[in-house]
Amino acid sequence: MAGSPVKAAIQELLYSLLSLNFFRTNKFRIGLLEDLRIVLQYLTVMVDEAEEKQTNNPVVKLWLDELQDVVYHTEDLVDEMCTESLRHKLDAESQTKSSSLEWNIKVIKKMEEMLDRLEFFMEQGDVLGLKGLGIISDPQKRFSMPITSFFLVDDHEVFCRDADKDAIISLLLSDDVKSEQLSVIPIVGEVGVGKSTLARLVYNDCRVSQNFEIKAWYPVNHKMTKAISESFSLQSLQESLKGKRFLLVLDNVGSFNYADWESLQSTLKGVANGSCVIVTTRDTEVASKISTVCTYHIESLSNEESWLMFTKFALGDQMPVSCPEVETIGRQIVQDFLGLPFAVKALGLLLRSKPQVEEWRVVLDRLKHFSLPRGMSGYGIELRKRYDELPAQLKRCFAYCSIFPKGYEFEKEKLVLLWMAEGLLQNRGKEDDGNKCFDELLSESFFKQSSANNSCFLMHDLVDDLAAHLSWKHFFRLEDNNLSLISVSTLYLSLCRGKYDSSVIFESIDKAKFLRTFLPLDHKSCRLSSNELHNMLCKLQYLRVLSLSHYHISELPASIGNLKHLRYIDLSHTGIKWLPESVCALCNLQTFILSNCHSLTKLPENMWRLVNLRHLDISGTDINEMPKNLSRLKKLQTLPYFVVGKRSGSMLKELGGLRDLHGTLHISKLQNVVSENDPAGARLFTKKYLDELVLEWSNNTVGQENVLEALQPNSKLKKLSINFYCGTRFPNWVGHMLFSGMVSLRLSNCNNCSSLPPLGQLPSLEVLIIEWMDAVKSVGPEFCGMDKPFNCLKTLTFEGMSEWEEWVSFEVGGGEFPSLCELCIRRCPKLKGNLPKQLPSVVKVEISESQELVTAIMTEASSHKRTLHYQDKVLFISDDKVATFLEQMTVFTYKGATDSSLPVTKGATDSSLPLTTPNIRDEADVPTKNWSNQGRQQDLLSFKSVKVSGISQLMGVTGLDSLKIDGCDALEFIPVEVMTRNPFLQHLYIINCCSLKSFPGGHSLTALKMLYIQNCKKLEFHLSAKSTYQFSLLEHLCIGSSCDSLMFLPLDFFLELRFLSIWDCANLQSLSMPEGIEKDLTYLEALEIRDCPNLVSFPKGGLRAPNLTTIWFSNCKNLKELPDQFHSLNSLHSMFINNCPQLVSLSGGGLPSKLSVLCITFCVKLVLGREWGLHRLDCLSRLEIEGGCENVVSFPDEELLPSNLNSLRISELLNLEYLNYKGLQHLTALKTLEISCCNKLRSLPEEGLPSSLSFLCINECSLLKPKLQNKRKRFVSFIEANEEVIS
Repeated sequence: MAGSPVKAAIQELLYSLLSLNFFRTNKFRIGLLEDLRIVLQYLTVMVDEAEEKQTNNPVVKLWLDELQDVVYHTEDLVDEMCTESLRHKLDAESQTKSSSLEWNIKVIKKMEEMLDRLEFFMEQGDVLGLKGLGIISDPQKRFSMPITSFFLVDDHEVFCRDADKDAIISLLLSDDVKSEQLSVIPIVGEVGVGKSTLARLVYNDCRVSQNFEIKAWYPVNHKMTKAISESFSLQSLQESLKGKRFLLVLDNVGSFNYADWESLQSTLKGVANGSCVIVTTRDTEVASKISTVCTYHIESLSNEESWLMFTKFALGDQMPVSCPEVETIGRQIVQDFLGLPFAVKALGLLLRSKPQVEEWRVVLDRLKHFSLPRGMSGYGIELRKRYDELPAQLKRCFAYCSIFPKGYEFEKEKLVLLWMAEGLLQNRGKEDDGNKCFDELLSESFFKQSSANNSCFLMHDLVDDLAAHLSWKHFFRLEDNNLSLISVSTLYLSLCRGKYDSSVIFESIDKAKFLRTFLPLDHKSCRLSSNELHNMLCKLQYLRVLSLSHYHISELPASIGNLKHLRYIDLSHTGIKWLPESVCALCNLQTFILSNCHSLTKLPENMWRLVNLRHLDISGTDINEMPKNLSRLKKLQTLPYFVVGKRSGSMLKELGGLRDLHGTLHISKLQNVVSENDPAGARLFTKKYLDELVLEWSNNTVGQENVLEALQPNSKLKKLSINFYCGTRFPNWVGHMLFSGMVSLRLSNCNNCSSLPPLGQLPSLEVLIIEWMDAVKSVGPEFCGMDKPFNCLKTLTFEGMSEWEEWVSFEVGGGEFPSLCELCIRRCPKLKGNLPKQLPSVVKVEISESQELVTAIMTEASSHKRTLHYQDKVLFISDDKVATFLEQMTVFTYKGATDSSLPVTKGATDSSLPLTTPNIRDEADVPTKNWSNQGRQQDLLSFKSVKVSGISQLMGVTGLDSLKIDGCDALEFIPVEVMTRNPFLQHLYIINCCSLKSFPGGHSLTALKMLYIQNCKKLEFHLSAKSTYQFSLLEHLCIGSSCDSLMFLPLDFFLELRFLSIWDCANLQSLSMPEGIEKDLTYLEALEIRDCPNLVSFPKGGLRAPNLTTIWFSNCKNLKELPDQFHSLNSLHSMFINNCPQLVSLSGGGLPSKLSVLCITFCVKLVLGREWGLHRLDCLSRLEIEGGCENVVSFPDEELLPSNLNSLRISELLNLEYLNYKGLQHLTALKTLEISCCNKLRSLPEEGLPSSLSFLCINECSLLKPKLQNKRKRFVSFIEANEEVIS
């Protein structure tokens, strides 16, 4: 056993006792504290020995188990004392008078009672032989006590051993022993049979004392060592033993070493004849090696002797005749320990303090739990061994995780805060200690990372079984109506997998009176009235952790201030409107989560009294200013939002004292800064642990340059956003190379700044967003700021730049954006061109609602004046249409530049297809109307659209074509009269309506063509027979992060559907079509399903969608196969499959014959081979394969790929070693070849690459790079030098 959880808890108690200075100086009975310290120290010694013995001795295990209960209650008492000490300190600082005399009297009484209970366990430990004397390693210290009789045994408590005692004494006093100088008598018996007790009886007998002048007892504790002989070789002892009859008892000898034994015998040569050594051992082989006279074997007690002994200690003189049930339970308890006196006695003493029948039954149940869980073998047993080797602190932390149900995904940061709140970290350790514990448990495979969410973790089912087995007594998961199993010993309670009303909760806490954790986990809310919540809190006086997240509560009762042990409160996603001032009495509080309490507008005045507060999350609240003296919260690490108020107590300088802020800090309402010295007082440059900083103004306030100048952050900042800044220039620190670790920067709505800072100087910048800056007309070389700018930039977005006209490219060698993967230009209507000519790493360029730019690019390309080398990566987006460069060029050529701003997706050219599908995550990307060319202007003028964000607004709309409902938190259903007054509604957007549960039914939406639903988790998307008419004209259906109850989507209700997009629907399992209904989805053109982890099936017989052109499946972790008859989708041109780890096959019958674009990424179970049928795809022009395909060593196999392939990209084929010339030589149309992250790839074909190739890009192929340097000229001979990229 590497560490004992019980010992760790006791050591934490001892650590807490050190902080009780208040009681040592205020007439408190100091002796009680000292007595408590001594008892706890002695118990730590006993616990060490008990940990060793508990594996083979269930009674010792039971003793540890019962002791842990008392230690928990002692923790409560000591924590109460520490809290009182801290409270007095705070009262003194605020000059508040408080009386503690009455409280002192109560706590003294509690202390005395607790000492009595702990001393009782010391007595029980003594009965179990838990002496702990083996900790004394110094021989002089071990024998500094008089060598006399120091083990006292009450003869009345020893059963049926008189005959054994007389037999050994007769042997000791026999002539055979007296005639020898030194005799050895072994006493042999199994563990717990009473060997040591018998030896003590003999040792203390007056006949023995009369015949032996000196006696000594040595607890060997298993192993004979040199320390024994060294103890007796001390000169003083040698002299005292010389010529005297000496009796030595060596107790509990487990192993034997001849050299050590002979050394001991040689040190005792001076003793008189008749001296003797008694050795107790369970090893008959040891006895046979050292015995000089006969070995004495001690027998077990009989059945009836065991029962009589048990009743003696458990019931005293009262026999259980009057209560047959007690005798039945008692005999069941004893039967497993028949013949073992110490076990029977310990059980009897334990049950003597539990007079109720129910308590006896609980002990019987516990004894049944002390073996490994049924069925745990192999890995489970190995797992238990690894657990046994963990340090004590990790054992306690691991046991706490049993509060999570099987498969539950938890966040590392939250779990560490829970550990910290429960005091499970050594010496009151904090976040760093908790992170180390977490990482150690992760490295030992007790945790594993979630495959669905990299920020979450979970436990394997076997690990969960072990945790539940180890902590069944104190941890309880309320699930599946198992309330009857909860008991008074339950300290940690979680509510899982069900919606529990207040009666269930009250029944739980009525049973668990000493509850420390109350933790709902499934976010299924419960409605509690103010009185119910008050009554509940009154019963939870020992809570450390309280979560009411997602509960229907609007206020917190003042009684919350009585929960003096509280360290963690989570009130997130509740309707709390205000907090009582009594919250400020929770001086132990470490974590206070108020996120998404949208109705909360104010924090209590005396928040400064929460001196232990480390995490205060007020994100998503409506707090309009911060409380006074916030700077006194010196331990605060998390403060995601700080609101600058209009009063003096809410100034920025309050941030100056918060030196340990971590993570994100969002400072809003900076327009309220009035003092010139206030911003500098925030001392943001000292906050080295901040990762992200958001600086935000709320209105157009002039003269803010000095404010922003003074808010310079620490150079270690990683992310920066500046929003609604009203100054005319940015200070020098924005974009300064001093910020070498900054990876993300956003400048938004800075409408008075006419130029951009030199952001190219930021060496690590990866994401740059510049938006809604109306004064910027030109972006030039000053934007780059250095010779080799933007070396690491991967994403660059310009949006809403209404006056931006000119982009003067820097055009340095290799491009000014060598690492840029994505460039987005949106809503920049006046920009006329001059995009960077070279973007060697670009994957996507999006141009949206920027008409002048589209015209300029098309004009330059048609006249061959200026060519973008990445034109195949460009997408043009306008209204509901997405077009590639080639498609847009075709439209421009044949229809003229006047229509070039209206991209098309179909009909421009038969062979051209978009290289990526639309990523619909924002309603702005959803088509607003599919305008026909005829009568377009008239339709535009007559189309009536309204956005509402309140119920009163919603009730007033009438005669609409398009309705957007956004952020109506209180809306639970859409009134029928709203739909009745808008009978011709074509487009309906429902967004961020967190309470919406039902959708309008009947015939009220028969004109609907577009339905977009996002972030409406509670919405139930029920489809009935009436829905057939309701959605009979629906063409576009988008459901994202909504409809948690949606498991099956029947497609027969949407026969006019053209576009179907579903993402982040966690419970969606299948798309279905009722059997016997042979209906085609004739108009369906695009199908997109992403982030649906439970999707497993499609309609039987496949998707009957003859015009389907594009499919995108992404992050569907349980999807194992594609729809049946997949090869029959004869119109399918584009297919994208990403991160579907269970997908084992693309299609049994092959792929659709007209497939033009195929992208397969991170499908780890797919095996690349001819069975894919790629060689038969005469239309395939672009192929991308990334990740997976572990079978590929050489690529491509001969005749694997079609000869018409135009573009090929392979990435992260981890076992790829060679490019196969035979597989490449027939690719006569190949123009683009991209290879990346193939670290085993050794060489390119000696015969060369296809002569048609015009672009070669090789990145991060470590074995290939040095070889390419010598062969560069050879490849450049047929590749334009300015298009060749090798890195």
